[in-house]
Amino acid sequence: MAANIGTRSLARIAYSLHHEGKTNDEFERIGSGAFRIAFLHKPTGVVYKVNWGHNPIQDYTNAGERKVARILSRIEWDMVRIPKFSLFTFKCEDGTKFYVSACEYIEGSLGMDTPNAYGSKGWLEFSRKVRMGDMHGGNFLIDAEGKFCPVDLGSRVEVRV
Repeated sequence: MAANIGTRSLARIAYSLHHEGKTNDEFERIGSGAFRIAFLHKPTGVVYKVNWGHNPIQDYTNAGERKVARILSRIEWDMVRIPKFSLFTFKCEDGTKFYVSACEYIEGSLGMDTPNAYGSKGWLEFSRKVRMGDMHGGNFLIDAEGKFCPVDLGSRVEVRV
């Protein structure tokens, strides 16, 4: 099971940074994709991901990412590191829900910036054990130990082992 990380109060602040246009010196925007934006809470080293808005593709949401994190954390890995992950659920005034995910910040080089990343032992182990959509060089890191670290788990996954 994926380990819990982050706090509900910081997840709420991350939501307000994006959806309410607030600012906070403790948070730094570190990336974004088609469906989400990521903020690093600098004092704790926790990354909070906030959905841009309603997403009809459930696998690419924060709730979908939690599902994948749970699946991947049950697999035994040698050269793969799955980040600690949590999901926080909030209710909006109109009764709808929004989700903010939290995961550990991992130091490393993006796959697209790492020579031979796709030939690394971690990439080979990962691709042998699971098939995952959207696992391109911008969605994984190679850490200081040479481990393959998927940092965007918001995709469909099929376990092969």
